[in-house]
Amino acid sequence: QKLAEDLGVAGKVEFMGYLSHEEKVRILRKVSALVLPSLFEGFGMVILEAWACKKPVIVADLPPLNQIVEHGRDGFIVNPFKPEEWMKYILLLTSNKEFAKELGFNGYSKLVEKYNIRNWITRFERLYKELIESFS
Repeated sequence: QKLAEDLGVAGKVEFMGYLSHEEKVRILRKVSALVLPSLFEGFGMVILEAWACKKPVIVADLPPLNQIVEHGRDGFIVNPFKPEEWMKYILLLTSNKEFAKELGFNGYSKLVEKYNIRNWITRFERLYKELIESFS
């Protein structure tokens, strides 16, 4: 918050704090895209939440984010230290709503295909079988 004040953008930035699932969904449905400039991130569940709302994402070019997002297909991967790149893609998605919808739909399709619970169950079953067989 101090950085926002120091940069003179405090009136344009809202720090939300903890949000319930319902609040996150309500907000994600209103935005043009999810921007995730995080330098340190785990899996990036918020990316999947954005895709569930059919929103494209803009993420830092760092693992694992750059392994989840496909640049130009379901979002954009940006150099975390080049603010002009972030701005370029933010402006692109906010000024071209149809393109943003297309990328958001592509993300939703990836979510349904790759990250659904049935796929994870199958992967875990396969992993457990391999582990059991390796110790037999």
